[in-house]
Amino acid sequence: MLIKCITDDRRPNRFGKFPVKILISNKGKRKFISTGIYANNDEFDNTSGLFIASKKSREYMQKNSIITTMIAQINDIIVDIRKFNKPVTIESITKAYEKMNAKNENDSLIFNDYFRKFIDNKTGRTKDIYFATLHKIEKYFPGKIYFEDVDKAFIKSFIQKMSSEKIKRKNSIQTGLSVNAQGIHLRNMRAVINEAINDGIISLEYYPFRKFKIEKEETTHRNISVEELRKLFEFQGTDSENYARDIAKLIFMLIGINASDLFNLHEISNEYINYRRCKTGRLYSIKLEPETIELFNKFKGNKSMLLFKEQFNSKSNFLKKVNGETIYRTGEKVILKRGLNSIGDALGIDSLTTYTLRHTWATIAGKLDIPKETIARALGHGKKVVTDIYIDFDQTKIDNANRKVIDYVFDY
Repeated sequence: MLIKCITDDRRPNRFGKFPVKILISNKGKRKFISTGIYANNDEFDNTSGLFIASKKSREYMQKNSIITTMIAQINDIIVDIRKFNKPVTIESITKAYEKMNAKNENDSLIFNDYFRKFIDNKTGRTKDIYFATLHKIEKYFPGKIYFEDVDKAFIKSFIQKMSSEKIKRKNSIQTGLSVNAQGIHLRNMRAVINEAINDGIISLEYYPFRKFKIEKEETTHRNISVEELRKLFEFQGTDSENYARDIAKLIFMLIGINASDLFNLHEISNEYINYRRCKTGRLYSIKLEPETIELFNKFKGNKSMLLFKEQFNSKSNFLKKVNGETIYRTGEKVILKRGLNSIGDALGIDSLTTYTLRHTWATIAGKLDIPKETIARALGHGKKVVTDIYIDFDQTKIDNANRKVIDYVFDY
């Protein structure tokens, strides 16, 4: 009875690596048991049945540990079979091994499974975006993907597939995702791999994004002019349009607050709203100006600070009410002309959404010579650095900036 670990050079994977398998050989019969590991010829020693010692790293040590554990399990099975005076055959060994590992398959090196565990720790829109990335990966590369498969060649192939995919856009078909859309998926993939490195699943030596630049292209500005903004705020239309107009005012005067965060607001302290942004978890404090308080009173809830959660069972329904939505009737796509969607059509403003207001606030602040640092702090941009721990940014700078923007727009 021969038991050893070898590379099966009959069937390389799509990246040219060979599966590492446990070979059980007896009286001319052979059986292979998959380890779930792949290797290049220059990194695995078929004589010792282990990854080459001269190339030891945390990753190789982990793989060698998996191999030796599997062989030890098989040897234990042989001992148990002999203990009960049963014949030791390839069939009896593999049957016992499969039974032992039916619920104990080692998935620590499977990229897909780790990605799902990573997503489980996310919430809201962030969770959805990571799921979208995983969906694309599994669409392009079906089946189990091991971390060692995710190398530079894999990333280039992923980009090529994203660039050539046919995507339906309203009444047309677009070829390929934009560079920035691709960048979102690549950064998500990179975040998962970084987390795997931190967890010791793979070593930094095999980090696939080393010297790999994720491309980015300039996007079109989403702001509207001051004149268009004033027309929006003065607009008189249907009840649905007027509701969206007032929400737009509220969002703008709260420094372009994200609509999801507005939906979830629940705390006012000393004329400031305090909240953590859904997208980033960053803490915000925004002073309520008299105009804002007036709208807060208009949208005051019976059981909550604002009535949005009493009106809508989800923030997505709230957004549909404000922005407008797309529905399907008898197989045809129909755009519901209501909310900001409808106001934009009436005023000749393209793609008017709640997000437009955030960009517009920043643009106007810049034109009023408000320092870029203040604008960035007001919007919550920038990374936290060590000096942030020691330097408390003056909140009144943000308060004064917002007051200046409001006065300019409403021409006080």
